Amino acid sequence: MAYNTLSGTVVANQTIVFHDEGTGRHKGAKNRNKTYGEFHGDGQYLDNVARIVVDNVDDSVVTRGTTAQSLVAENNLKFDGSRLYINGYLTASAVMLENLPTKGALSNSFLALDSNNNVVLTSSFIGSTTVGQGPINSIQLHSGSGDITGSSNFIFDPTANALYVGGEITSSYMNLSSIPQVLNSEDTFLLSIDASGNIFKSNETPYIGIQHAVRFEVDNKVTSSGDFTYNPSTGLVQLAGDLVVTGTIQANTFDILHTNITEIDLSGSTNFGDTDDDIHTFSGSLQVMSSSNVQFSVSAVDNTTSINTGIVFNRIAVTSNYSVVKDNHIIGVDSTNAPVVVTLPDASLVGNGQVFVIKDEGGASYSNNITIQASGSQKINGANTAVLSTPYTAIHIYGNGLNNFYTY
Repeated sequence: MAYNTLSGTVVANQTIVFHDEGTGRHKGAKNRNKTYGEFHGDGQYLDNVARIVVDNVDDSVVTRGTTAQSLVAENNLKFDGSRLYINGYLTASAVMLENLPTKGALSNSFLALDSNNNVVLTSSFIGSTTVGQGPINSIQLHSGSGDITGSSNFIFDPTANALYVGGEITSSYMNLSSIPQVLNSEDTFLLSIDASGNIFKSNETPYIGIQHAVRFEVDNKVTSSGDFTYNPSTGLVQLAGDLVVTGTIQANTFDILHTNITEIDLSGSTNFGDTDDDIHTFSGSLQVMSSSNVQFSVSAVDNTTSINTGIVFNRIAVTSNYSVVKDNHIIGVDSTNAPVVVTLPDASLVGNGQVFVIKDEGGASYSNNITIQASGSQKINGANTAVLSTPYTAIHIYGNGLNNFYTY
């Protein structure tokens, strides 16, 4: 059974009825006291009843106080049913402003964000009743304490998507993309960059020249010539004149289309080609000079070759059986310890007229013969072999490039 105790001032608007045995519709009730009607009073001593303890002001938003049973009417936070009033700071991770009315500014103040991202009320420029300054589409700038202004020298036109600057632009980097291309005309002005990196419009009307002409500067003027062109469709640079290069020219292919004299004048070595299968073709005669004399020459007129130097031939020394290869020339054989067989290569694998020299260098071919043997069924002067049996003799053999060898 629960018992409720009231303390303080309590006023009842009807009579309190006490019942013992009970009569009528209360018959049978025993020791039951009941009160019918309403109680009025401040109830300040009632337990477990929440009540406003601070700033009981109309429209104030009620918040919890210091205890679970105390409520506080916030005088700085009010809501009248349609508008929320805050006299203080509002902290939020996001603010969404929906259905804002559009109308003209009624005051010279506006909201702004400070360096701590707090929304503050700030004034516009001093002594004006409007917020924006300058002409239409001018960009508004902060010009002083709480002031903004605009200028006809800094305009953004949203209809043309263009920014107009009537002055200097200082930038460490500028990316000019999607610039429209138009045909050049004789009255076209070019943009130039001075030594300080400033972009300016050229004072002189440049000479555009013919199509694909390369532009260059002469006496502070931009000009071009039909003697110096570059065709981007073919990737061809054409120069009608002399080219002086103080650096290095690198090219995958270097074709000399026409020349009377080609001189390579270089202090040091000059290299041609970079692999063993490179072929260098010359039309006409060839001369290899020393400082003043012809050392080697090939005449394309009378088909002769002149060698005015000593000749060093390729030589190999053998003491046992040996198979000749293409790059051999002199095969020096020492058969002192045993007879030696020298086998020639297939005649079809060596050049027509290629010469091999087999020499008895040990002087023992009389007792230990040196036999020169042709490949397979091929012949040497009609026989399959040739023999050196006289001490220190030699044999010169050349091939026909097909199937046989001959001595001379």
